[in-house]
Amino acid sequence: MTVSNTNRKAATEYNKKLRSFERGYRKERIVPFIRDVVRQLMTEVWRLSPYNLGTLRSSWMITSDSSGRLPASDSLEDVLAMVDRNLRTFTLNKEIALENDVPYAELYEFGGFEPANPAYAEIGGSLALHVPVERRAEKRGKVLIVDGYNVVAPQGMVSGGLEYANSLLSSGYGETPYFKVVTL
Repeated sequence: MTVSNTNRKAATEYNKKLRSFERGYRKERIVPFIRDVVRQLMTEVWRLSPYNLGTLRSSWMITSDSSGRLPASDSLEDVLAMVDRNLRTFTLNKEIALENDVPYAELYEFGGFEPANPAYAEIGGSLALHVPVERRAEKRGKVLIVDGYNVVAPQGMVSGGLEYANSLLSSGYGETPYFKVVTL
């Protein structure tokens, strides 16, 4: 069976238009959707980071293919500006990573914080003497660490952020007539 040149030409043109549509769809729909979900994730991770630890909050960084810069401060506006800046050149073939290189970030994420006062260890908490000296008076007598986790993020900051992002996706967040989120 032979295919006529007219049919071959039409098939080639159709293939080109289909590929062009696919590239535009990725650029105009999917990549902005991913950026928005990453912004929502970073907002939740920032919210769950202990507010008395500005260094921890200002050290969260989103990278694309292992490149990016830290936010200018621990304010949410600066953190989201960092996300936008670091994902400016993001494409679907790149990896996105959420990082924090503060030495104690792992303790807060995985619940390894040991109570500073043995008396509070009996109830699974701590006075958390890591609070900066100028803010200790407002925190005095309050338990800030329970079972190794900060009370703000009882199962970890990134875990809580991912749980929030997954709940957004499963609720249909970002659905448009051209894009429907399907969770497995």
